[in-house]
Amino acid sequence: MEERSTKTLALILMLFVFSIQPVFADGGEEVNKELGWLAIGAGALATLPFNAYNFLRRFITAFIPDARDISRKLALIYKPALHFHIAVNSAGTLAAFSHGFALIRYLDPISLSLTVVIAAVMVSGYFLMLVSNRYSKALNKVIHTQIVITALLIVLIILHVITAED
Repeated sequence: MEERSTKTLALILMLFVFSIQPVFADGGEEVNKELGWLAIGAGALATLPFNAYNFLRRFITAFIPDARDISRKLALIYKPALHFHIAVNSAGTLAAFSHGFALIRYLDPISLSLTVVIAAVMVSGYFLMLVSNRYSKALNKVIHTQIVITALLIVLIILHVITAED
């Protein structure tokens, strides 16, 4: 387990370092803007395909009884898809926090709320991955997969982008 955690952490750090490298080529205010867009893009890239995969896997299992082979093949993809989801979302979170720290002097309630929601989703995701207790997993799964939290995150991102130029 420790070797896998070390590999995942190394992948997350490499993704973050390589993803922000071109961002610093411009310098100045553009860096912060690009870090914000990098965070949004990483979140979308990591979450949308993973959610589509989970929906497809559950749909096939629930509604197509003769598709056991397809369901088994999809189950083999779960761990790599989960690690990709974790690594890219972690890199996006690091980019988002870097964006926030660079612009801390412009802190407003929308940005602060966005930071709290991103942190809550990431922490619940890590607990979901690391905790083996059945009750803790159930609680974290409820927090991590809530449609309300996802909708709140999307609304806060949109509001942040709209009000960022003010």
